[in-house]
Amino acid sequence: MCVVDRNRVTFGIRLPVSGPAASAEAITRVAREAEALGFESVWAHDLTGWTREMQRSSVYCGSAEMTDRDPNPVMFETLSVLSYVAGVTSTVRIGSAVICVPLRNPVLLAKQLASIDVLSGGRLIVGVGIGAVTDEVTDYEVLGVSRKNRYERMDEYLDMMTTVWSSPKPYYEGRFVDLPATEIFPKPVQDPLPLWMGGSGPRAREIMTTRATGWIPSWLDIDGYRDLVPDIARRLDTKGRSINDFVVAKDCYVAIDESADGARKSSRRTTERLLNRLSGPGRERRCRSMLIGEPHGVSDQIRSFVEAGVSHFELKFIYHSESHLSQQMGLFARDILGTNQRLRRKSFPAARPPTATIPPAGANLC
Repeated sequence: MCVVDRNRVTFGIRLPVSGPAASAEAITRVAREAEALGFESVWAHDLTGWTREMQRSSVYCGSAEMTDRDPNPVMFETLSVLSYVAGVTSTVRIGSAVICVPLRNPVLLAKQLASIDVLSGGRLIVGVGIGAVTDEVTDYEVLGVSRKNRYERMDEYLDMMTTVWSSPKPYYEGRFVDLPATEIFPKPVQDPLPLWMGGSGPRAREIMTTRATGWIPSWLDIDGYRDLVPDIARRLDTKGRSINDFVVAKDCYVAIDESADGARKSSRRTTERLLNRLSGPGRERRCRSMLIGEPHGVSDQIRSFVEAGVSHFELKFIYHSESHLSQQMGLFARDILGTNQRLRRKSFPAARPPTATIPPAGANLC
């Protein structure tokens, strides 16, 4: 058994909300199984447009084999999923990774998120960002929102939303949005409402260290965390905040099997597709950002990320069927979580700045 110290790190599961694996029944079963196995949270991602080609190339849920068999591009809306999951679970936390804030009306979004937090009993984690910036993602165009000033718009929207959550009669005047003084209820159960931001560039880091309580980037390898966590700690310090009160999370693809060779074989076609457009250092970094192997090797990789400051992992398992997902969740819970019993906690552990430069053991070869 390869037990990770759960006083320092938590784990969440990406729900089957897109692709051929997606259905209300599958979302319910996976959310409840994650809750029963002791995973801390379950997560949904956020896109409006979702084409057959995007489903084939991105493989957000399932595997390349699954999307090849069934190209029908299903993508459930994020807030709808979180509301639904809140109703079919009782203790597991529910999160978005991540909501594209500039695309939404911030007043309505603030009320929706507060309502979900209340209805779930204070279990919501709000992941936010500017959305994917690849050419194939056209949500800005589909929804008639300009891509210009998207960082400035998100900064202002988050500021206004926190005003709605904290003030009995919020009032706001901004560049992009005005809110006349009005009463907007309910307020979130959690104070502050956990707000984790995606992205890793300088503008994202500046906004997150001002507005957010955590950071959840994609495709970041251990060197990326070693480079950026100290910068985030410094930015927080200049604003009178502490890295000890800030969650550093990791959004990552995962394949786990009783043998490392089995994990690599089951995930190879998917990882090749995910890395298909890259070459050189970029491809290598993305490859190193994945957790692929047998339990001992994956556990060692996780420990190295924890040493670099990571305190939460959102696990996007690569699976060929719902039973294959269940098998991997069970193996991960048994050999890495170290228990199948629910560990109840009121809050996430604090992130830590890097304390070592140990390379990941059992390096995964994509």
